[in-house]
Amino acid sequence: MDVARRIVIGTANFGMDYGHFGDKAQLSEEATNEILSTAIQRGITAIDTAQSYGRSEEIVGAYLKRISTPIEVTTKILMD
Repeated sequence: MDVARRIVIGTANFGMDYGHFGDKAQLSEEATNEILSTAIQRGITAIDTAQSYGRSEEIVGAYLKRISTPIEVTTKILMD
């Protein structure tokens, strides 16, 4: 199996202030698009997101509408 196929892009800081590097700031939509484009160009086709990641699902969804590459998206939902 290709190594890139085993990597999943986490998207928490795509939609909210999150992270362990520097100021824990939410990435701009331009930066998230660049990250996703670079990942896909390198063969990474799996994305992890969740309702609790702020606007992450919305931002990822908008990006995916503009491309034709098959992407596997895993998301988590909040349940009471």
